[in-house]
Amino acid sequence: MTWMILYADLIGGILGIAGSVVLATPLVSEIGERRQWEAFLDFLQRYSAQRPDHVKTPEEIAAEREIRDHFLTSRLGGYRRYRRTTMTGLALLLAAFAFMTLATGLRVVSE
Repeated sequence: MTWMILYADLIGGILGIAGSVVLATPLVSEIGERRQWEAFLDFLQRYSAQRPDHVKTPEEIAAEREIRDHFLTSRLGGYRRYRRTTMTGLALLLAAFAFMTLATGLRVVSE
């Protein structure tokens, strides 16, 4: 009975750590994507500040819109990946809590 308690605790701990890491994945990927967006906005602001009286050509406007649309599509298009990540992390944490509950139940029964 002792080995069952030991392994239930160990499996629950490993699954809990794995679930937490999986759930942190979207946050880490968002940081990188946000830096690209901020760099683009900084470029546009510096460019506008250097030439305040410059009227943008239709090609410049189209290029800025295309880059902006690309960033928005790539950012919003990742929802499927985030949904999968959330469900996987949820399943791992649920299994971790099940094993922890099992270990607690086995301790109560063995006493």
